[in-house]
Amino acid sequence: MSQADMGNYEASLGQYGADEWSDALVASMKLGGVDNLFFFAGSEIAFWQ
Repeated sequence: MSQADMGNYEASLGQYGADEWSDALVASMKLGGVDNLFFFAGSEIAFWQ
């Protein structure tokens, strides 16, 4: 399997601080364009609470 050339990709691009890993997860989704999360059952939302 070959790896694509990333060009001038900088790994440290866009570092944002967070107090907990959950804050970092939610911030990364927001920065990635995720505006809404939909849940079908109560057991699915337990992870996010």
